[in-house]
Amino acid sequence: MLLYVVSVTLKGQDYFGFRFTTDINSYEIKYESINDLIIIHLALNDSSDLNFILDSGSKHTILFYDDTLHCPLKMLNNKPFEIAGWGQMEPHKGIATFGNTIQIGDVKGEQLQVIGIAKSQMDVSPYFGKKIDGILGSEIFKYFKVELNNQKGKVVLYRNSFFPDNYRKAPSIPLIIDGEKPYIKGVVHFEDGTQDSVTLLIDIGDTKALNLIIGSSEQIKTPQNFIYANLGVGLNGLITGYLGKSDKFVLGNTTVKGILTAYPDELSLEQFVIRPDRNGSIGMGYFSKFNCLIDVANQLIYLKKNSHFKDPFLYNRTGIELRAEGENFRTYFVGGVVPYTPAYIYGLRVGDQILEIDGHRAADFSYEQINSILESHEKNFVALKIKRGNTEKYVILNLFSLFKDE
Repeated sequence: MLLYVVSVTLKGQDYFGFRFTTDINSYEIKYESINDLIIIHLALNDSSDLNFILDSGSKHTILFYDDTLHCPLKMLNNKPFEIAGWGQMEPHKGIATFGNTIQIGDVKGEQLQVIGIAKSQMDVSPYFGKKIDGILGSEIFKYFKVELNNQKGKVVLYRNSFFPDNYRKAPSIPLIIDGEKPYIKGVVHFEDGTQDSVTLLIDIGDTKALNLIIGSSEQIKTPQNFIYANLGVGLNGLITGYLGKSDKFVLGNTTVKGILTAYPDELSLEQFVIRPDRNGSIGMGYFSKFNCLIDVANQLIYLKKNSHFKDPFLYNRTGIELRAEGENFRTYFVGGVVPYTPAYIYGLRVGDQILEIDGHRAADFSYEQINSILESHEKNFVALKIKRGNTEKYVILNLFSLFKDE
């Protein structure tokens, strides 16, 4: 008998999605926290040292590219793309590109779709005091269990087949996965004594603890005790609305009291398609109080209280929306003024440059340090030196409680 051995060479197919490049079960990524959000350093195609916001609430990975520089996206077979989200601007015109590669240490994503949006349309960096190059969307959550260790400032990615020992005794809560995004059910107890079971998008790209959509249920309406505020920056620009307090929020067997709750106004939701079964979102203002493991493959999330659990919910009592510009983001301006706050009462205007804070040069502070001063509830006043046009002047903001019950 003659045996003929035929050797066939198979052309390897390209890998789609994220994977570990070495034989490991987990990979740890140190992150930088700004406004409670998670900033990860990564490489995209030929560009390295980029800063991306990790965002489970965004289906798409997005690059904000500079019009005047080489765009690192793969431009073959690209197509026009329109992206809409929360905010007051028209949907952005971008490009959907394919075949991109993302590298985060021993983690590699291949053949990825990345949406490109020119920074001339949207640049969030001034609201972070740091160059922000993009958003790393929810796709990565499909390929790994994702731990947010918000006490030590690290993200840990685990193989979906592996379970970390430190979460074996942690309580789990079911997730609802829809359109690659994770949702969760909780119960909000409002200050008027009513309560409501709500379905919320897990949105770790949002600084607020809770965002509720007015009218999405009979119980969710404009709060009686509120301040009108800037709620942040969404994919379609500035988000405005109402900031109130809920009596408590119950998620699984955990109750958080006095939780700050945002209610975006109609103008900020005009371009956003609201799912009929969605009541809002739950963001890093809540999750920063926990270390959590998000297991999309098995539709579970595990929560462990960390040392920040009892920290009070803080908000900016001055009414100044801070904006940072310049080469090192150390030139600070008033980017917005909330009505009926100290900044509004004492006549601060959008565009005023902040030269000094409490007698110290503003340029000597980081963006986060200035935000901490503006959010401090231990201070009775903040002294500012501002420049408007060619005129410099001092302003002392006497701080007061913006909510009736404080």
